[in-house]
Amino acid sequence: MATLTAEQKKEYVANGGGACPHCGGGDLESSRLEADGNIAWAAVHCEGCGKRWKDEYTLTGVSTE
Repeated sequence: MATLTAEQKKEYVANGGGACPHCGGGDLESSRLEADGNIAWAAVHCEGCGKRWKDEYTLTGVSTE
């Protein structure tokens, strides 16, 4: 996993994770979402620059069927 600066992380999250936080490319591949308790994550790989990282998710709401 590549190290990201606080600013790179902030910008990536603010932009919804749509572009690589390293090179800015949009050719991203994500693994299946995994969860353990109240934490969820997915491994992400940029096809453009080859960097890898994990997207982290938190509960933001609830809806009924």
